[in-house]
Amino acid sequence: MDPVIAYGHYLGNITSLMGVVTVTEDEKLAHSLKLKFGLAPYEPTAVQLARIKVAIQCIRDRGRSPTHADWGSAVRENCPSAGSFGYSGVDNSDLNTLLAIALQNSKKKS
Repeated sequence: MDPVIAYGHYLGNITSLMGVVTVTEDEKLAHSLKLKFGLAPYEPTAVQLARIKVAIQCIRDRGRSPTHADWGSAVRENCPSAGSFGYSGVDNSDLNTLLAIALQNSKKKS
């Protein structure tokens, strides 16, 4: 991926010749999961991401803050390619924060 496009992706926008494309919170979460857990380029799908979010929300509903191991378990249960791919660079975004924002935006749409 072009470094300029990748940088724009982390800022929440991708600049193209056609203008600015907004990246949703779910897309940011999916991208972070892909990097952190070595997912295939086509994962997580929308359905897989929804299942991962439900699994993590269940942990939060029990009063616990999800750990990296919790995230890994949820991803491995839903994404067969987990651990099969490697991406250069490190994504240090906080998955719990991204999930909270994605859930908040989902509630607004409902």
